[in-house]
Amino acid sequence: MPPVQVVKNTAPAAQERPSVVFHYLGIIRQRLWVFLAVVLLGLILAYFYTITRQKVYEATASLIINPEEIRVLGNKADDVSFLGAGNYWSNQEYFNTQLSELVSFELLTRTVKAPAQDSIANPPNLEPIFKRLVPDDGLEEQQRIREATELLEKSVMVSQDPESRVFFVRVSHPNKVLAADIANRHVATYNQFMRGVKTEGSGNLQEFLAAELESLDELIGKTNAEQYNYRKENGLLEFELQEKKSHLADRIGYYSDALSKAEAKRKELATLRAQVRQLEKRDVISSPIFGLLERTSIANNLKEQYFEEKRKLVELSQEFGPKSHEMKEQTKKVSEVKRMLTTEAKLLSNEVDQRYKLAAANVRKFSDELASLRKEEIDFDRKRVGYVVLEQKRKNLIENKTLLLSRISTTGISGRNTRTNIKPHNRARVAVQVYPRPVVNMFLALFLFSGIGFGVALLLDFLDRRVKSAEDLEQATGVALLGVVPGIGDIDADEQQLGQRDLYVHENPASHIAECCRAIRTNLLFSATDKKLQVLAVSSARPREGKTTMSIYLSTIMAQSGQRVLIIDSDMRRPRLHRSLSVDRKLGLSTLLVGSSTLEESIKASGVPNLDVLPCGPQPPNPAELLLSKRFNELLAQLRKRYDTIILDTPPVLPVTDAVIISKSSDGVLLVAQAGNSIINEIGQAAKALKDVDARIVGTVLNKIDVNKKRYGYYYYQYGYGSDEETPKNKAA
Repeated sequence: MPPVQVVKNTAPAAQERPSVVFHYLGIIRQRLWVFLAVVLLGLILAYFYTITRQKVYEATASLIINPEEIRVLGNKADDVSFLGAGNYWSNQEYFNTQLSELVSFELLTRTVKAPAQDSIANPPNLEPIFKRLVPDDGLEEQQRIREATELLEKSVMVSQDPESRVFFVRVSHPNKVLAADIANRHVATYNQFMRGVKTEGSGNLQEFLAAELESLDELIGKTNAEQYNYRKENGLLEFELQEKKSHLADRIGYYSDALSKAEAKRKELATLRAQVRQLEKRDVISSPIFGLLERTSIANNLKEQYFEEKRKLVELSQEFGPKSHEMKEQTKKVSEVKRMLTTEAKLLSNEVDQRYKLAAANVRKFSDELASLRKEEIDFDRKRVGYVVLEQKRKNLIENKTLLLSRISTTGISGRNTRTNIKPHNRARVAVQVYPRPVVNMFLALFLFSGIGFGVALLLDFLDRRVKSAEDLEQATGVALLGVVPGIGDIDADEQQLGQRDLYVHENPASHIAECCRAIRTNLLFSATDKKLQVLAVSSARPREGKTTMSIYLSTIMAQSGQRVLIIDSDMRRPRLHRSLSVDRKLGLSTLLVGSSTLEESIKASGVPNLDVLPCGPQPPNPAELLLSKRFNELLAQLRKRYDTIILDTPPVLPVTDAVIISKSSDGVLLVAQAGNSIINEIGQAAKALKDVDARIVGTVLNKIDVNKKRYGYYYYQYGYGSDEETPKNKAA
């Protein structure tokens, strides 16, 4: 049984595109030598920079700073130093103050001037720091001290451990021994400085407290005199203030109560007076005015007498008549009784008025007395407040004096205590190199110059206007990409093996390249659904971009599918088909166009079944004129009747106009570009030139690509049965 053939297929652009990461990796792979050169240059520069730098060593000494020092007298004696108040923020403020103090110019000056107590040098160097830092070049001692202090300002750094009370003093210097000695001496100087601050503060405080005590004694004497004079001037010497206050309060209470009662009585009489005034308007006989003051007995007697006389008047009127003498006398008696009742009512009204006036007078009297007492109370309170202020001032002065006496006693004891809140922690025993840092420098250089190398690679790739991907070709031409064709290794580069390369599809029908060409043929058929694509012109922007090879590949693939195919070498300036297909070119397209040969004489068999070739013929001096002739179109019309497909291998578009002329006579143009060789701008100009004459560009082909590079936008796969025949490039690998 013969082996089963392998059918190799090519995945078109519809398949998954490579990621951005792979795209950039592809750029680095192409420009790997640039990337590596930049990185290597960076590492060399970093190395020479590192070895030429002066070495700097850092020594670290540590100390502990407590926010409060030990109180030898307990809670009754406060420390005289200005320490933290006890909470986190106040403690942190104190620590920050000490950080500033540790790097102050004054303390650094003390450090460089202080005589040495010890040294890690062998033998120990006990010279002052300024003599070891600044050489004696005729400078005065003060000048050397100042220069040494300025050097320390740049080389001393102090920091605090955020989780503890430990402070670190770091000193950088080219001399490792001197760096350690400076760190240790600075810690010792700071401790001595704080001890001096405490001792000096205690002495100053004692002097201050003594002066304050003398001043307080004077103030107490003055305050006592002010109190006496104040009481004398305000009449407060005869009695105690509290007794006077109580007496006034009692009197005010008494008159307030009396005023309330008088006011109530006045209101009661005012009501009674109003009722009397109202009843006076009524007839005295029927008026109840006498009942208001309980005067009913007299009024009742008079009323009974009135009614009796009135009855008698009625009887006399019946007996003697209204004009009789008896009637007149009796009428006088009735009137007299009524007058007596009226007089009694008037007396009652006058009595009510007198009682009301007396009540109102009592209200005014009590009110005036109460107002006088209140005014006296306000005046007394004012005087009393002034006296209380003086008394409180005197008490405060006495309390301050007591406190001062206590502080004078405790400050003397505290001043004799030489312990501070500073405790040395670790001495600097050895200094470590901190500059330069070779490993860090090399890593930084590697990182930095890797980025620079990547940027240079991207820049070169951006400046490289060659077609590198399917997207580049599609964007440049504005038409669809029909397919890609891989390269075939060393054969592509060998000019002596052009025939072997051009017939590769014929000799290797199951290869990757053949499968790619079949995909291009299929895409051509799909692109020609509205118009039959019988005459296809194959061209490129510039020479040596693979158009002739692509013409032969497509012709072979179409012939293998059973079509009768004719390939015409219409490049009458640099013809090549006769060499690739090993045919004679004495008779060909040029002789047909000038009428010196027939089709049967000019068309040759190619050696590929179903594929004939029309070579160029002798090179004419005027190819463009021949292609523009009516004879060329008539020739194509004759060939259309004989062949299913005609492929025209045309000259490049940009150097000459032949391809543009031929495109007008063809059914479509296939533009070929070579990956890594064709220029994007040129392929775009070629497409524009064809479009300007309304030529139909059916698509583009990207050839000679590296199938291992995903940046071209395509993946390849194999599918079939039988042996898998590899390309020469893969075989070589």
